This record gives sequence, structure tokens and C-alpha cells, in this order.
Amino acid sequence: MTDADLYFFWGIGVAVFAVVVLIAAGLLLWIRGAAAAILAEAATAIRVAEQVEKNTTCLWDLRFVNVHLGRVAENLAALRQAAGAKQP
Repeated sequence: MTDADLYFFWGIGVAVFAVVVLIAAGLLLWIRGAAAAILAEAATAIRVAEQVEKNTTCLWDLRFVNVHLGRVAENLAALRQAAGAKQP
């Protein structure tokens, strides 16, 4: 193997190494950008979650109203039965 061949293969090796490094750097920059986008979306989700919590508070109140209405309905049914039993 001559010196020219050695330098040729060394140059090819350096070029391949440079391409690999550039691809790795590009991927790392892409990952960094994706992480920044995910972080921005998470911050938006947290802000929206607080608003969702405020907007759904009334739904929890409705659940308790439904429980109380169920008790009222049971009491009315019991009253109807008691009134019906007393009538001839």
C-alpha cells in the first residue's frame, strides 16, 4: 500500500466520520427542538387545566344535587305508598 492509498483511505475515513458527526448533531438539535415543543405544550396544558377545573366545578355540584334529588324521590315514593295505604 502506497502513501497515496493510505491518505486516500484516511480521507474517506475522516469524511465518513464527519458525516456521522453531522448526522448525530442534527438529530440532537431535532430532539432539542422536539423537547422544547413538548415543554411549551405542557405549559399550555397546565394553564388550560386550571381553567378546566374552574369550568367543571359545577359538574361536581350537580353530582351532589343528583344524590339529594334521589333521596327526595325516595321520600316522595314512600309518602305516596303511605298515603295510598291509608286510603280505602
